[in-house]
This record gives sequence, C-alpha cells and structure tokens, in this order.
Amino acid sequence: MWIFYRQDKIEPEPPHLVWRMFWLGAISVIPAVALSWVVSQILSFMGAGLLFIVPKNQWIDATAMVVSAMFGAVLVAPIAEELVKFSFLKRYAYPLEEFDEPMDGIVYGAAIGLGFAFVENIFYYLGYGFENLFLVRSALTMPAHALFCSFYGFALGIAKMEPDWDSRKFVFKALCSSIFFHFAFNLTALYNYLGAFALLLIVISMWKRVSANIMEAHHYSPHAKPESPVLESASTHDGP
Repeated sequence: MWIFYRQDKIEPEPPHLVWRMFWLGAISVIPAVALSWVVSQILSFMGAGLLFIVPKNQWIDATAMVVSAMFGAVLVAPIAEELVKFSFLKRYAYPLEEFDEPMDGIVYGAAIGLGFAFVENIFYYLGYGFENLFLVRSALTMPAHALFCSFYGFALGIAKMEPDWDSRKFVFKALCSSIFFHFAFNLTALYNYLGAFALLLIVISMWKRVSANIMEAHHYSPHAKPESPVLESASTHDGP
C-alpha cells in the first residue's frame, strides 16, 4: 500500500480513509465468494443437465468436473471479484469529498484490492499451506489485486472530475480491462514454473499501464500548481 500511497504526491489522501478502504476490501471477500459460489452452482446445474442428456461415460464425467472447476476459478472468479470490488469502490470511496481527482481513485482502488488479497491469502494459506504461498500468492497476488482495482479507480476519478461527461463507456472499459488481466492471471496460475514467470510478466505489464495512468492523473490533478515538479514531469509523458 505504501508504494501506491507514495505516488499521491500532490494532495495525499487521509491515511484513515485509505485504511478504511483496505478493510472494506477485506470485507468484500464475503460477497465476492458468495457471488462466485452462486454462479458456479448455476453453471454446475446446467452442466449436470447436459451430462444427463449425454450417454453415461466416466471419462466424460471426470473431464466435466475438471473443466467446471477450472471454469469457476479462471472465469467466474475474476468477474465476480472485480464486480464486487468495483461496487465497493463506487459505493464507499466515490462519494467522499476527498475523492476529487483520478489519483484518489487509484489509491483507494489499490487499498481495496490489497485488503481483498490479504484475506484471500489467509484462506489460501489455511487450505494449501505456506510452501507455495509466498511467491505466487503474497509476492504477486497482493500487487495484482491492487493493480486490477487501480484500472477502474483511475476511470472513476476521471468521471468524478468530469460530471457532465458521459463516462460510462470509459469506466466500463476499465472494468473489462481489470477482468481480462484477472482472467489471464488466474489462468497462468494453474501452471507451475512457467506460470510463475508468466504471472510476473502480467504484473509488470499492469504496473506499466497503471504507472502511465498515475502520470496522467498528476497531469490532470486540479490541485497541481503550474510550477509543481510533479506536474512538469507528468507533462512530458505521452499518456497510456
């Protein structure tokens, strides 16, 4: 969280609000898991109906179970989790008076993502132990969730600054980007050493994109003074 908070150089957010978003992100795990479970059950029911039509075959049954589990982890989870985290950011951070520029959306979004990943890692540790936790879960999943939320946090910040602009398409594209990267992250996490390397590349790619958003956020900040060194640095950036 310190890395993201440190980027908010022009008008840093109150620490207590950032921590509030962190703990709200932790709480958001509950509705995210519930939504994932409901959708997975619906899909499993639909799959069971399909298997009832198909002639009985053990190989088909086993394959269907594996595909169903992978489908839930790779596709259902990213959609459910990002929708819930987005709704928490929109519901609890967006109305704040302190949320008045794009950088605020990045910071609050990252805090929610880190809180979510914090609790998710605890559950992962309880289920699978510490051996594979540090590299894939702690070292990569924590920043990954922060970056997922930073995409639409930035978009919501732009929308907050431009209330007369129809920003729905812009925010929707940012949300879809976070879901896509989350999907790619979960997919590569299914593999061992090659997957770990791919996860690292995904996180680096997301960080480069968010870094571009941070530079743009500094440039468009209503609190930046013309002589601000941060603004001068941002003005030399070409944008994302």
